[in-house]
Amino acid sequence: MFTSTDPRIVSLLEHRKATRVTGGGQGLLGASADVDNLLRSDSMAMLTGLVLQRGMPAERVWQIPMHLRSKLGHLDPARIAHMSVRDMTIIFDSLEVRPRYPAQAAKTVVALAQLVTNAFGGDGSSVWHGRAMRDVIATLQSLPWVGPGIAHMAVQILMDEAGYEPHADELPSLDVKADVHVVRVFYRLGISADETRDAALDAARRLHPRFPGLLDWPAWDIGRRVCRPQSPACGECPVSEFCERRGVGDTQEGARELDETRSTAVTVSPVVADDQSGVVSDLDGDFWLLLARLLEVAMQSADHGGVAHRFASVAPLLITNPDLARAQCQVLATELLTARLPSSRSIGPVDVVALAVSAGIIDASQADTLRKCFAHMPTKVRTADAVTQILQTVLALGR
Repeated sequence: MFTSTDPRIVSLLEHRKATRVTGGGQGLLGASADVDNLLRSDSMAMLTGLVLQRGMPAERVWQIPMHLRSKLGHLDPARIAHMSVRDMTIIFDSLEVRPRYPAQAAKTVVALAQLVTNAFGGDGSSVWHGRAMRDVIATLQSLPWVGPGIAHMAVQILMDEAGYEPHADELPSLDVKADVHVVRVFYRLGISADETRDAALDAARRLHPRFPGLLDWPAWDIGRRVCRPQSPACGECPVSEFCERRGVGDTQEGARELDETRSTAVTVSPVVADDQSGVVSDLDGDFWLLLARLLEVAMQSADHGGVAHRFASVAPLLITNPDLARAQCQVLATELLTARLPSSRSIGPVDVVALAVSAGIIDASQADTLRKCFAHMPTKVRTADAVTQILQTVLALGR
């Protein structure tokens, strides 16, 4: 039903068909038959796993409902709905496999239980069964910390695993969840113009308009397993025959070459992570703190959600092109801060740190150190995945 003549799209869909075994207790969701059986038999378990898909590997997130049931002795939405967020946070903190953000997860799950109890008669499957796709997405996005990415991904999983059948006319509006893996694979394949979330969304809509979201799983699977940020295993990639390999050569070797041509106008010494110990200097940590706080503000600014997602697109550049990454961070931060300070009409270079201080995002006492962080991006960090994790720590809240 969904066809494309672009060999890159065809190869992605073939990979999905060959590897995305659904609904058969294959350990596909939770990496164990017991977990998968619970997810497929208990709608509250399925919903809980869906809405917590942020900030950690999917297989571990899928295990959380089972551990939560073991701790509580149930997954009764009516009983969970009467729990306080604080009590649920304590429960999550005590689990063997716990969410990366226990307090946020607690707020999400308690709100989910209240929604299922009050709006759907305690039946979690009623959230999706027999409902229009746009209504399912809107319901999921009404929960704290559940954004469009998670909601659209959830619908695709419900289609694969729970028998949900939206009308075919709705499928063109079901997007990919443009996380770092999907963004990277789309860019390297040459189907998206830039290594950004917006470009990935546009590519899926343009090249597979009848069902853009169908490209999500194969790109995500390839990105996390073989198309790594550094040293991608191109020989193991199922779509390598058609891949343009854009940016693949810009690995650590490329980063060293870039470092040799860095501008001499900056006099601050670069901060380098210790590969053996994993210790990052305080200066480096302050840089991430600034980014995290800017992202928090972006998450709180309804009109500028796109700015937050654009911060994530900087992540792949932090290894391969630190100068460009720093410049893009400055542009994005300036856009965000200027939007919050309408009187600002600065032209040319902008002191982002000063704007952050004036906006109350950071404390004035941190300004000098943070200005040095912005003045010279670290030339090396421990792993690209670590960079992505740091940026997505806050970004994931809005997805």
